[in-house]
Amino acid sequence: ERAAARTPGKLLAGDLESLPFADRSFQLVYCCDVLEHVRDDRRALIELFRVLAPGGRMGLVVPAFQCLWTQHDEANHHHRRYRRSNLVRLVRGAGFTVVRAGYLNVTLGVPVALYRLTQRLLETIRPRPSTCPPRSDIRPLPRALNGLLSLLYRAETALVGSVDLPLGTSVMLVLSRPAA
Repeated sequence: ERAAARTPGKLLAGDLESLPFADRSFQLVYCCDVLEHVRDDRRALIELFRVLAPGGRMGLVVPAFQCLWTQHDEANHHHRRYRRSNLVRLVRGAGFTVVRAGYLNVTLGVPVALYRLTQRLLETIRPRPSTCPPRSDIRPLPRALNGLLSLLYRAETALVGSVDLPLGTSVMLVLSRPAA
């Protein structure tokens, strides 16, 4: 609602499995933390391929590793998390060519993994009551800690520009639609 109010007539709402755009409309598509929210990710990727022009590029970012699934994913209405290899197979099946395939958020990967795996263990020992809705574990951080983490992410961003990282909490792909 806020976005629509700020950009009258310029905001389009759509379903990722049935986009409101003509075939081959875009040279660039960026899909960040969206695919995990749709039931039929294969259908959504076919739609994204449909609207991408020949020779066009797409950036795709999704949460990584089903073993990191917690109530955070439930609270955010995720259907799944991905491994790089499975996602690469899925996008190739939709027609894309994979240009780059790696992981993001390596910097905090180990602490996040330890935290989430501990959460899962605690939930098996003491399950959340069914009357208690799932909660996200994202919280505002103290300014100093946020500043330090920003520095680490900037360093990681520079590295991601030239190297496909082998681990992280998100999978990142750069894709293309063949020109012919």
